[in-house]
Amino acid sequence: MRFTRVTLFFIAFIIALGFYQLERHFLAEVEPQTFQATEEMMVDTANVLAELVADDLGDGKLDATLLRQAFDKAHARQFEARIFDHVKRKVGINAYVTDSKGIVIFDTERGEREGQDFSRWDDVRLTLAGSYGARSTHESPDKSTPSVFHVAAPIGDPKAPIGVLTVYKSERDMIPIVSQRRRIIFIACGLIGGGIAFLIG
Repeated sequence: MRFTRVTLFFIAFIIALGFYQLERHFLAEVEPQTFQATEEMMVDTANVLAELVADDLGDGKLDATLLRQAFDKAHARQFEARIFDHVKRKVGINAYVTDSKGIVIFDTERGEREGQDFSRWDDVRLTLAGSYGARSTHESPDKSTPSVFHVAAPIGDPKAPIGVLTVYKSERDMIPIVSQRRRIIFIACGLIGGGIAFLIG
């Protein structure tokens, strides 16, 4: 009897350890996978918008009236999009445009960034150099706030851009999805592990 109890204890310990490692692996992958999927979508958006403004920026000036109106109306939209168990109710993406020197000439957030030099930020700097430009920056300098993801696309010739269009999106929009997936993993592992422990007992 003692041998059987010791054997069952080790079996239960091994199963518990296995579930712990499996749960850690799944939980660790939730956030990166969600952010990667978001970045992929943002790459498409940035390149589409870059083509829309390419002709207007050809002479070095940008008439962003239509682009600004489109973003303002999109942000004012009221909708309810159910994405699996997550409900999205507002547009959470913004954009800014810089010229070939990295100076912001258009910003969808009430023009707050217009006139600022963004040539040192990776999204702009790398794109102007002919590479893929992206960055993640906290909303405040003290890094206590969520990050904002930035993905850029060249305007004009990718090797010698006449400007850069960057789309940006706050991590806040993705936190509910990440939390929901983590909750599902906790519940699933708990139910399976509890069932096995019950059978062993």
